[in-house]
Amino acid sequence: QFVLQLYAPLAPRVTLTRNDWRVLGVVVVSLFAIVVLAWRVFVARQRLARSVAARTGHVRRRMRALTQQRDEARLLEAALVETSDNERSKLGRELHDNTGQLLTAARMLADHLAVSATDRQRGVAEQLSTVLGDALDSVRISARRMAPEVALERGLKPALERLVAQGTGSGIRMQVVGSEPGVDAESRLHLYRIAQEAVSNALRHGAANRIAIELGEERDWLSIRDNGSGFDPETVESGVGLRSLRQRAGLIGARLSIGRVGQETVVTVTQEVG
Repeated sequence: QFVLQLYAPLAPRVTLTRNDWRVLGVVVVSLFAIVVLAWRVFVARQRLARSVAARTGHVRRRMRALTQQRDEARLLEAALVETSDNERSKLGRELHDNTGQLLTAARMLADHLAVSATDRQRGVAEQLSTVLGDALDSVRISARRMAPEVALERGLKPALERLVAQGTGSGIRMQVVGSEPGVDAESRLHLYRIAQEAVSNALRHGAANRIAIELGEERDWLSIRDNGSGFDPETVESGVGLRSLRQRAGLIGARLSIGRVGQETVVTVTQEVG
């Protein structure tokens, strides 16, 4: 009525019934409820936006932390692998230079004894010279396996062919096929170590007598197939040896996989894309 009295000079007098006032009251209350609801929705959306922003920031910080941890883990793995390789190479050089020289000197003394000894002693001296010669050959082979850097200077394929030549025998057939992958010296060393470990596992654990090493110029850098007795997937996945192989593959931007194809165990190293 107050509002109507204000506008009375400008508009004709309006007479509202009790029912009209009830309807007007419902409309006013509804409008007020709509305004309050809209305000609450606005406040809730603002609160949700702040919560989402905070959560997003937390997730991003966590992702950055995980990325940093992953990078640090990769650097640590690389350092461990590099340290292991350096120690193996150092030991290989010591075997070749120190132990090899001592065995060579001992063999020369045995040969000298064989010349100056009596008939009875000559046979023992010659046998000693033969044993020392076998030990020297074994030491040189072990030294080359532990320090293959010199052999790798000529390429990965010649180094693997030499590895195969050293392991061929006693009914074991091994071959190297394919083309030299276009990788750097560090990658060649890791691929050589992977092949070396895979061949060793096939001979020691799988009792294989046929092993094929295939090289590739494209993404499939390395593949080792053997006809051994196979493996237990759970044991393989949790083994230290496989983790080391995967680390080596990861350090050169590749992925290592192992599985059974027919009657063969296949280890492959494939370059990652992207």
